[in-house]
Amino acid sequence: MDPLIAQSLVCYALQHNVRELEVDLTSYLIHPSKWVWPKSFYNSQLLTQLTLTNRHSSTYPNDIMPLPKFLGLPALNSLSLTGFIMNEDNFDPSIFSSCPNLETLNLAFTRTFHGHGLHDLKALRIHALNLKKLFFGALYDKKLLQDRCKLEIHAPKLTTFKCSGPFRIVCSTERLTCLDDVSFIMSFFSRIQERDLPYVMDTFKVFDQAKSLTLSVHIIEDLSKFPALLDGYGPLFTNIKCLKLKSNGDMRRELNSFNGYCGAAICRKTLFLPLSRIDLRADLIAAF
Repeated sequence: MDPLIAQSLVCYALQHNVRELEVDLTSYLIHPSKWVWPKSFYNSQLLTQLTLTNRHSSTYPNDIMPLPKFLGLPALNSLSLTGFIMNEDNFDPSIFSSCPNLETLNLAFTRTFHGHGLHDLKALRIHALNLKKLFFGALYDKKLLQDRCKLEIHAPKLTTFKCSGPFRIVCSTERLTCLDDVSFIMSFFSRIQERDLPYVMDTFKVFDQAKSLTLSVHIIEDLSKFPALLDGYGPLFTNIKCLKLKSNGDMRRELNSFNGYCGAAICRKTLFLPLSRIDLRADLIAAF
């Protein structure tokens, strides 16, 4: 497909005051290096929801669809970016702060021919003063935890944070007092080692105001292997009301593992001191 045709369609939609725009770009149809975001893309005053999906293929394995460096969309409240590559050359943190009313941000990184979507980026900085919901997913990252791209959040109104894939360091410029729902779903092949413990616990401290927490069963399983090291950390999730456990494999085996490890200091001492009982159910939900 001629990139000009796709660009014309985007321009037409924006010129007719579209409020929700979804662009699914595939390098099977459009040569990545020939794509240019039209000027009208950056000038919309009414666009409220934007979804951009970049699908990689073997057709042009050495080309990358460019990520918009700046949006400046005043009405935008929901942004979803899937399949783009962010590196030190093409990523500008102002892409988020330039949208002052952004409330929901969904970032999904897939494995590409260049590695993973966070291509050699040391820190992904998210500065969004009105952001309430942040969803982050990365399927692949073979680096050690301390060397992976970390998330730096400046979002004082954040209520929901969900992270999936290999565990990574998260830090915040302020205490997230509005937090309600937090989720860490870790890839089964990416396990927590003893050297990772300080980074994991420091990340949990960022979200210690959460009332609802979702964890992969094997996160608790991994942490429970180091009870002596956990003694140095005080109770973290002091406001928690509900813990949900997610299984990535055999539910019965993971339930047995969870029962075996809960006697260690994980749930009642280190993470969930105010909770008095644990109810394991068939749907892997522990309610307190």
